[in-house]
Amino acid sequence: MRLLLNLLTILATLTYAIYARRNFAHPANHHGSQISSDNSAITAKQLTAIYKVSSPKDMIQEMVSCNVTFFPLDSYQKKRKLRRKLKKYYYRQLRKWKKQRKQKKLKNKLKNHASNKQGRSMNTNEIAVNGTMNKIIASNADYFITEKLFEGDIIVSSEALKILKNDTLKKTISTREFHELVRKSTTTDPQAIWPTTIPYTFDVTVAASTRSVIEAAITKFQDNTCLTFQSRNSEVDYLEFTSTLSCSSFVGRTGGAQPVSLSPSCVSAASAEHEIAHALGLFHMHSRHDRESYIQVNTANILPTALVNFDSYDHTAIDHKNLEYDYKSVMHYGEFDFTGNSQKTVQAHNSASIGVATGLSYLDIVSINLLYNCHEHTPHYWNFDSFHPSGKVAGTTVVEKHGSGGSGDKIELVQGQRKNALHISGSYYLNLGNFPNRCIQDPSQCTNGLSVMFWFKLNSLDQTVFLLSSTSSLLNTHGLTIAYRYDPDISDEYFDFNIVDSGKVYLAFVNFAADFLNWQHIGMVWNRQGVIQVYLNGVEVVPDAVLDYAESTSTAAHDTILVGKEEGSTQDPAHFQIDDLVIYEKPVSAQTVLNVKNSGPYHDKPSEEGSGGHVDTIIPQLGVGASIPWV
Repeated sequence: MRLLLNLLTILATLTYAIYARRNFAHPANHHGSQISSDNSAITAKQLTAIYKVSSPKDMIQEMVSCNVTFFPLDSYQKKRKLRRKLKKYYYRQLRKWKKQRKQKKLKNKLKNHASNKQGRSMNTNEIAVNGTMNKIIASNADYFITEKLFEGDIIVSSEALKILKNDTLKKTISTREFHELVRKSTTTDPQAIWPTTIPYTFDVTVAASTRSVIEAAITKFQDNTCLTFQSRNSEVDYLEFTSTLSCSSFVGRTGGAQPVSLSPSCVSAASAEHEIAHALGLFHMHSRHDRESYIQVNTANILPTALVNFDSYDHTAIDHKNLEYDYKSVMHYGEFDFTGNSQKTVQAHNSASIGVATGLSYLDIVSINLLYNCHEHTPHYWNFDSFHPSGKVAGTTVVEKHGSGGSGDKIELVQGQRKNALHISGSYYLNLGNFPNRCIQDPSQCTNGLSVMFWFKLNSLDQTVFLLSSTSSLLNTHGLTIAYRYDPDISDEYFDFNIVDSGKVYLAFVNFAADFLNWQHIGMVWNRQGVIQVYLNGVEVVPDAVLDYAESTSTAAHDTILVGKEEGSTQDPAHFQIDDLVIYEKPVSAQTVLNVKNSGPYHDKPSEEGSGGHVDTIIPQLGVGASIPWV
C-alpha cells in the first residue's frame, strides 16, 4: 500500500509538470544546483540527482514539498518517457537502499563476533587482529555473500548449499554424496586431488599488491611441500585467482577454471594460505570428528542461520590422517566467529588461543604433504597409540589386521616406548595398506632412496619375525624386507635388511648384540648408490656383511606392506611389540635418525603448536600390564 501511495505521488507530481507553463523559469534547488532550460537534455537520472536523498521516503518528500517548479515537456512522448524513466529509477534505488540496509545490519552482527569479553564493538582493523576467519567472515559480509557460502568461505553449488544447511535433508545423504557436495579434506579421492604441478592464472581484477601476497603464499607451499605452481598454458583444470568473490574457495579440485578469491578487504598472508589450502583439499579444523575432545562449541551464542557452519563430520567424510588436533591451524575458526551475542562460539578445553594463526602451521604443512604423498618432506607414520574410529589401528593409513585368530593369537595396544605400542602374537599380522607405484613398497620407484625407523621389542628371542615385508624370501620381486632371525645352531640372533631394486639386490646382515627383550630403536637408510646404513638407538652400526648382486627382478603383483609376516608365506607365527614406525621416501641423515628416535618424526614441530599437549589427556599412555584389544 505504501509503495502504491508513493507511486501515485510521483504520478501526481509529473501530472503537475505536464500542465505547467512551457517557459517557466527553473529556480535553484536546495543544494544550489539548477535545471537546464534545455528540456530535451533532461533525463530521469539527472532529475533525481538534483535531490541528494538517502531513502525512498526522502525522495518522495523532496519531489512533493520542494520549492522547485517542474518544467513542462514539449510532447506527450517525452512526458511518458520521463515518467517511465523516473519510475524505473525509483524502484532501482529502492532495491539498492533495501540491500544496503540489510548489508549493514548483517555486517554489524558479524562484527560483534570479534568483540572482547566486555562486548566492545570492533572496527574492521581490530577484527583482523583476532584471526584469519574473523577477517574473512567480516569481508564476506561486506560483499553480502556470507549466507551463500558453506562454513563462511567455502564455495558450493546452490543445490548443495540447500542440502548442507538443512538438517533433515543432510541426514538423507550418504558419505559418497557428501563428498560430491563438498570435497572432503585430506581425501584419497583422486578427483579431488591436484597433480603435483598446479596451473594457475590471475584475473584482471587482482591488484598488484594482492598478487604479491598470493605469490608469497604460493612460494611457502612450494618451499615446504612437493607441490609446484606454474602459470597456466592450455591446461583445462587450473586455479584462477580473483578479487571478485570476496574471500572464498572450493575444497579440492573441482575441474575447469576454479576460482580462489581474495577481495581487497581480506588480503593477508594468512587469508591467502587459508583459501589456497581449501583449494588443495583441506577442510576447517573444527569439522573433525574428534573435535569435541578438544573444543567446546557454544551453540547458544551462534547466529541461528550460522549453526550449520559448526557441524562436524565422521572420519569417512574428513580424514585427518591421525594427526594431532591443531589449535594453531590457519584452518581453525576463531573464538567469536558467527557470534550472535558477542560471546564466544568456540573455545579450547585447555584455554589455548584458537583461530589466531598468521599463516600455515607446522601441522597444516604436514597435512598437505600427507594428502599429496610428499613423503620426501613428511614421512609415513604409524604411532600405534590408538585405534581408528572404525576399530582399526590409526596412522597415516588405516592398518588392517589379518590372521586366523586361533588360541594364543593376540593383537592389542599395550604400553610402548613413547606412548603406546602394538603387541602381536600368533598368526596375526598387519597390512599397512596399498601403495601402488610408491617408493615405500617398490624401491625402484624411489628417486634417491628410502629410510625406515621403528621401536622394537621381543617377547621371546628364539623366533623369526618379519618386521616389514613387501617382497618374498626369493628376492625376485621389487620390495624390501627387514627381519629379526634367530639361529638355533649358534644360539644367536641377527637382523637382515633386504632391498630388491630393478635388476639389483642389496643385503646387509647385522648382529646388534642388544637385549631385544627390552625396547630398542632400529633404523635403516638405503640410497640408490647401493649403500645400506643401519642404526641402533640412533647410533650407526657397521653391518657384519653387505652383499649386492644383479638379479632378474619384476614388479610385485601386490602393492601391500606387511608387519609380522613374510610376503608370500602362508603363516609366520610371531610374538613381538612395535612402536612408532616411520618411513621416509628418501635417505635421511644420521641426525634425523637420532631426532626421530628421541622425539618422533615431528620432532621439529614448535612446542606451542598442535593441541598444546592436550592430546596426551585424550590419548594417555597405558599403564604397565594394561591393554586394549583390537576387536
